[in-house]
Parts: sequence; structure tokens; C-alpha cells
Amino acid sequence: MSGIIASIRAAWKKIAVAAVIGIVVSVIMQRRYATSIGVFASNAFFSVGMTFLLAALFGLVSNLGVFNSVVFSGKTVMKVLRNDRKKPGEESDYADYVISRKKRGGVAVLFLFAVLFLMISALTALVFS
Repeated sequence: MSGIIASIRAAWKKIAVAAVIGIVVSVIMQRRYATSIGVFASNAFFSVGMTFLLAALFGLVSNLGVFNSVVFSGKTVMKVLRNDRKKPGEESDYADYVISRKKRGGVAVLFLFAVLFLMISALTALVFS
């Protein structure tokens, strides 16, 4: 239990940003479509849950290194275009770049919050529909 709390404390900024984005989206939907308070609550939980899910998927894709070769190639092309030449012993290769990449933390916590909010959204939709 203390590991989950420590993970939440470490990722509190990501959690706060995702929650605010989800709430703003749900308020915009409420003003546009003028739904009842029950539907608004369901939409709010769904929007927050989907925001958490998208943030978690972004972190997962980043941790897996799916786009490492694309980013490395882009940086290499920019160095060539800027004529940024290094000494022969200083050139980095792709393996060094992949090893130097930092992993994003808090992905599991974001998935946990996404599942929690999506389940609450489903329950509120069942109750208020």
C-alpha cells in the first residue's frame, strides 16, 4: 500500500494536469449540449478517465522506445544540416542514445486512475440513465 502512495506522490503533477484537462473538456461539453447533472457527472468521470488513459499510453509508448529511431534520425539530420561536426572519437551512435533515454515514471499509477475513473463513469451512467 505504501508503494502505491509513494507512486501517487511522485506523479502528482501528471495526475493534476490530467484531471484538470478532463474536467475542462467535460465543462465545455456541458455548456455546449446542456445535459442533466447526472449525464454531466458521467461525462466528467469519462473525460478524466480518458485523459489519464491517454497520458498512460503516451508514457508507455515512450518507455518502450517505439519512436527512438525516428527521434535519433531527426537529431542526426539536424546536426548534418547545421554542419555540427564532432571529433572522430566523440560521435555517439544509436545504442548510446537509447541507453541514455530516461524512463517516464508513474505510468502504472496513471493506468490505475484511468481504470478507476472509467469504472466510476460507467456506474454513474447506469445510475443516471
